[in-house]
Amino acid sequence: MISVSYILMCGQFLLLLTAILLQCLEGIHSQNSTTTETPASSPGPVSTLLPSSEPPDSANYTDLEYKPPSPVVLCSYLPEEFIYCQDPVDHAGNYTAYQEMEHVGCIGWGGQTQKEVNHTRVFCTALDDIECAGPREFLRENVPCIKFLVTGDSFRTIAFSFRVGVSTVSQITPQAATSIWDCLVDDFMAVPSPGDWRSITEGFQERWNFPLCCAALDGKHVQTKAPHISYRRHTH
Repeated sequence: MISVSYILMCGQFLLLLTAILLQCLEGIHSQNSTTTETPASSPGPVSTLLPSSEPPDSANYTDLEYKPPSPVVLCSYLPEEFIYCQDPVDHAGNYTAYQEMEHVGCIGWGGQTQKEVNHTRVFCTALDDIECAGPREFLRENVPCIKFLVTGDSFRTIAFSFRVGVSTVSQITPQAATSIWDCLVDDFMAVPSPGDWRSITEGFQERWNFPLCCAALDGKHVQTKAPHISYRRHTH
C-alpha cells in the first residue's frame, strides 16, 4: 500500500512545479507587454512625425556644420550672385519705426560723401541648389541707403563713390525705378484725353505762338537754321 507520506511528498512536488510554471508565464507576459507599450510611450518617434516649420523651398536642405578646412562656406558669406536680398525698408524719417525694427531700414537716403550715407541691414536668402553652412536666411550688414535717380550718375560712378560693387548698384536701381513707375505712372504719365490734347495745343498757341504743338522737351538743344535777316539773335 502507498503510504501517506509518499502522497504528501508528491503533492508538494506538484505544487512546486505549478508555482514555477506560473512564474515563467508571468515573466513572458510582462516582457511582451513592455515591448508593445514602449513605442507608444516613447516621445522620440512621435516627435519626428511633427510637421517642419521651415518654408517649403528650404525643406530639402539640411543645415550643414561649418568647418573651416571645408570648402563649404557660411551662407552669410556667399557672394551677391548666389543670394537674394530684399529691398531696404524705407522708414521715411520715422525713427520710432526704425527702432521697433531693431535698426533695420533706412531713415534717410543718399549723401554727398561716404560718411553721410546711412547703412542698414537687409534680409537675404541663399538661392536654391547653393550648398552652404548655417541658416539659409540671414541679415546682410552694411547695405548703403542710396538712390540712383537723385544724381543720375552711372553705375560705376556710384559704385566708386559708395565703395560697393557695380552689380549691387545694378540690382538696386532697376528695382527702385520699377517701384517708382508702378506707383506714379497713373498720376504723372496718364494718357491725355482728346480734350486734354486740345487744351495743351491752345496753351502753346496762346502763350508761345506755336501752332499745333502738344508737347515740349526740357533740357534738349535742337539745332535750327537761323534766318539770314536776323541770324545774330539765333544761337541754336
